[in-house]
Amino acid sequence: MQQNAFNSSRDLDADGEITPKFSWQELLGNNQITSLVNNSHAENKVHKTANNRCNRNASLKANAAPLQKTKPDFRERLLKFGAKKLTDEQLVALLLRTGYAKKSVSALAKEVMKTLDKSKITDVAENLRYIDGMGATKLCTVLAALELGRRYFSLKDSKITSPKSLVPFLLHYAVRKQETFIVASLSGANEIISIRVVSVGTLNRTLVHPREVFADPITDRAASIIIAHNHPSGNISPSEEDISLTKRLVSIGELLGIVILDHLILNERGEHFSMMESGLL
Repeated sequence: MQQNAFNSSRDLDADGEITPKFSWQELLGNNQITSLVNNSHAENKVHKTANNRCNRNASLKANAAPLQKTKPDFRERLLKFGAKKLTDEQLVALLLRTGYAKKSVSALAKEVMKTLDKSKITDVAENLRYIDGMGATKLCTVLAALELGRRYFSLKDSKITSPKSLVPFLLHYAVRKQETFIVASLSGANEIISIRVVSVGTLNRTLVHPREVFADPITDRAASIIIAHNHPSGNISPSEEDISLTKRLVSIGELLGIVILDHLILNERGEHFSMMESGLL
């Protein structure tokens, strides 16, 4: 009876192997088979999703690694070489400490420097407020640093004994990568009233209008001015355009009653060229 019951569901094949008499569909039913297949597909999908997440996380980590290497090391450079080895933008970046979601700290520092270059001391606070990313903490830090510097090392009333004695006050402009035109307003006693950036040009040229050069000295009631600009190329020899512009500004200064004492050309090595000393003024 047991042998007959066994053979009722399975038979022996030609080799004596037991061969099922019914298919899996018949034994389990189509619904159960479909459920098993669906469960298998679901498990594969879960494993595939998990693998994709792991790959994505690994990719993000790989991409994030270089950011740590390229993080500005301004603080380390300052401690190692001194503040004089850092540019104006790098010093501002140290004060700001961080950027924000849409702008790096270096990009934000560049905008702050552009605003400082073009602002009068009385307008600095208000103008800095309009920079996107300048919150209250960053604004207060920059303003506090400016005020502390003014109290201890103000240019105001510093006396110039000769045009070239102004050079130390201009060296931080000399390292800039674009030509920067500067005007220093002086009193009748040759005391510095202010030093301002008038125009920022390209790598080898700056566009200057006489109106921009004399606007602030007139407001300052300056008796004389010294003009200067840097040559990023390192060559401090004046171009024909430099000489022509200087002669034009001297003529306009005579009409306004403001004497141009000298036109200085600077480079990042600390060298300078004086048009007055060279007989070009």
